Amino acid sequence: MGRGPRGLAEVVGKMSLPLVLSPQAVRDTNKAKVYYAAISIPLALAFVDELSTTLRFIQEHPKGGVLIRRSIRQFPVERFPYVVVYAIHRDMIRIVRVFHTRRNPTRKLRAEG
Repeated sequence: MGRGPRGLAEVVGKMSLPLVLSPQAVRDTNKAKVYYAAISIPLALAFVDELSTTLRFIQEHPKGGVLIRRSIRQFPVERFPYVVVYAIHRDMIRIVRVFHTRRNPTRKLRAEG
């Protein structure tokens, strides 16, 4: 397979951090799902699928997102105008927002009701 003992150890020893969604990220996600479902159920399902793919990527490659503040990163959701805003902690990756990119970017790190 081309992997030496060290390569295998790196794969076996690699553990991903758990993702923890903030209450705001849950609200953001639910709002987007409702919006897309009102247009089309397949569109809502596509959004959920793309968001899930993005979250898996973040979990596997936490530093893959663009650094937007000291410890805050963001990564785009393919095919949809959203970014996942997150922070890497020692024991978890906290999903701060699922933010619509057409909104005012100064609100990106604020909780909304």
